[in-house]
Amino acid sequence: VTAIDVASQTQITGTGYPIQLSTYGTGYSAGQTVTPTPDGRWLAVVLGDSGPGHIGNSPTVDFIDLSLSPPSVVYTVTVGNAPLSGAITPDGTTLLVTNSSDNTVGLIDLTPLPGSTPTYGGSPISVGSVPYWVQINNAGTIAYVINVSDNTISVIDIGTMTVTDTISGLNFPVAGAFS
Repeated sequence: VTAIDVASQTQITGTGYPIQLSTYGTGYSAGQTVTPTPDGRWLAVVLGDSGPGHIGNSPTVDFIDLSLSPPSVVYTVTVGNAPLSGAITPDGTTLLVTNSSDNTVGLIDLTPLPGSTPTYGGSPISVGSVPYWVQINNAGTIAYVINVSDNTISVIDIGTMTVTDTISGLNFPVAGAFS
């Protein structure tokens, strides 16, 4: 992960930079999405094997502790198959991860941070075909999951972690944002 000094708009270099990510299997991992926790201490990096034809096959999320000097990966959590994106609830307790080969959204409990490894568990939430992107609304009440293969968006109620609606009729959706 490349670090940028925002004030000077320059890349941070030196010992420990760029921040090295974990690897999985025989390939090397590339960050698919990087999501900060609300308190700014941690970065959750959803990893994907960047070999030809294998984007998203590294089933892990690295947690970088930004309070260390230099920042480094402290925890690596195994998730579902072919994770592509992640979003953290505004209260910082849960990371939702799209598992594109499983057609699910997995949940990582972040409450053990900082002293223990976050845990992946519970029942993954079934969504549309090839969930590619997840975004949580500003109120923290709804997650929208963009499913590229069936051109839908699954709407997840954050309070119950269940799909409450499916928006269809889209044309190859790949990302979204809220204003």
